[in-house]
Amino acid sequence: MAATRGAKRPVVRKQEEGFVGELRELLRDLFDAMPSIPPALRSTLAFAVPLVAIFLTFRKLPAMRVENGSVDSCDPIRTYGEITKSGMLSVAQLAAKPGGVFLDIGSGNGAFVLWAASKPPEGGGYNYSRGVEVMLERHQQALAKVSEASQRRGKVDLVHGNILEHLQLLSGVMLVYWNNLCFSSSESKAVLQAFTQRAPRGATLVTLAELKIEAGALPALSVRRGTSSLQMEWREEGYLPFVYTRT
Repeated sequence: MAATRGAKRPVVRKQEEGFVGELRELLRDLFDAMPSIPPALRSTLAFAVPLVAIFLTFRKLPAMRVENGSVDSCDPIRTYGEITKSGMLSVAQLAAKPGGVFLDIGSGNGAFVLWAASKPPEGGGYNYSRGVEVMLERHQQALAKVSEASQRRGKVDLVHGNILEHLQLLSGVMLVYWNNLCFSSSESKAVLQAFTQRAPRGATLVTLAELKIEAGALPALSVRRGTSSLQMEWREEGYLPFVYTRT
């Protein structure tokens, strides 16, 4: 009997570790997907709220939404990931004027920023590539990628923080990519206004969700819809982008 009990113990421990590991991963996903959660609330979630409750919330309750003024409302858990290389190329092809300065708002691990700065045919061939990312861990991953990258590229600048606190990054840009699905309509309005004020004529802003513009509010912009979908890691069908050009 002792041998039988000993054979069962590893199985029970393995199942328990897997369950706990999944709960911890879900909690990390919550923090990654909602970087605006205050530090005090993060501590509460990490230490005071039972992990089981968090697990049930993700599995049983309807998807959380962020109303961004678009029909493509955001589910901050499932609407998260990176744009693919084919998607990067599609974004670059939407630019009214190639070259110059590129900006990725929500640059994550820096893949798009590095691709844009790399010389053709490996990349987009931009002279100066910028990225802004609110999650510190992802920002640090991007910095590590830059240090390891080939020198066959343009200048790269990576900033840690919220785009609303770094609107100066829009100055002089010729192409901006923005996965704005998880930004509110008020945040989108602030970024769009900064783009029209700081970007030169001919600059292009590519977004995944439509930016609501009141008639006549921003006459310095032309708007069109892309003709092919941008491919993303988290959504097989991709997104048909919205293209805003500074006139």
